[in-house]
Amino acid sequence: MGLPKGHQSRLRIGSETSLWNPLLVNWVSWIKSGIPNVAVDTHIAEQTTLISALERGQLDAAIVHTPNYYAGCNVEQILEEKLIRVQNISNSEPDLYIDWGDEFERQYKSAAFSRNQCAFSFDLGPAALQFMLQVGGNGWFRTRVVQPYLELGKVVRVPDAPEFTYPVYLTYRSKIESPILDRALEGVRGIANANMPWLL
Repeated sequence: MGLPKGHQSRLRIGSETSLWNPLLVNWVSWIKSGIPNVAVDTHIAEQTTLISALERGQLDAAIVHTPNYYAGCNVEQILEEKLIRVQNISNSEPDLYIDWGDEFERQYKSAAFSRNQCAFSFDLGPAALQFMLQVGGNGWFRTRVVQPYLELGKVVRVPDAPEFTYPVYLTYRSKIESPILDRALEGVRGIANANMPWLL
């Protein structure tokens, strides 16, 4: 693939849909300022698509919630996130199920909950959050996303509700030697530890 003028190499990075804002956007911004002679291709997709692209050498690195461990790929946790149950301050009904992936569903079932008990189901967290804020309801959401709404008093935590782990992993190809990729990986590690607002 050709390179634009002023760029010496290209990185191909991706993230799950729920992680593009702010992690992927901030990562690309960091690369632009920290490694200005590098072009960047970004890919936003579901975890299975990203992992498959890594295996085929079509991506250099990706940010995911549920990594696959296979030869030729390194995996490291870069962020510890939790899903907490919150409810609309004015109207706590209906129960909402948000599909946060297979690991969440396993934890959800082990806590004696069932998605069939929920009147509304969403496969995109931001859509469920907007529904809850506008109409009412309760469900499990990422702590960094709902924190501003907790501080504003628009939602409250459901008392005695369990929390579920929802970590973020960086996965990248290990069979290539690339100082540029190594530098970019340092950048995303720093971004993950920064205190930033999460919008999705």
